[in-house]
Amino acid sequence: MNLIPEDTYKTIIDHSINICVDIFVQWQNYTILVKRNQEPMKGVYWPIGGRVHKGETIREAVIRKIQEELCDLQYVDLDSITAIGFYEDQYDKNSFSENTHYHTLSIVHVATLNSINHIRIDSTSETWTITKAWPERLVIKPFEVF
Repeated sequence: MNLIPEDTYKTIIDHSINICVDIFVQWQNYTILVKRNQEPMKGVYWPIGGRVHKGETIREAVIRKIQEELCDLQYVDLDSITAIGFYEDQYDKNSFSENTHYHTLSIVHVATLNSINHIRIDSTSETWTITKAWPERLVIKPFEVF
């Protein structure tokens, strides 16, 4: 997998849509949300996720984001990872710029966590919570829309 150099990526996101994954990680009857430490949505509780790298499958991106942002894979039921729809949004800020047009298309997944005792968030998040409510802004459209 080739990562795009950061300067090139900054230019690309100013001129195209960014393909992402968002993952609602569930434990028992709750969903784990992280309080974002970066734009877009800084300070908001949101599912973990991020962009898909060129050469990476959607599933590989989901697994990478779980490992980077939440926990080791041994605590996740990998067979539970399921795509449930998509979410599209546009922002005026992103982690590179406070004044930009940032357009994302996220393939939304759910996954089941076996234990919350081993959660270790990364620097992209401030804290985490468990909740029964999903963010109102995140309106998931089922794939059948197409």
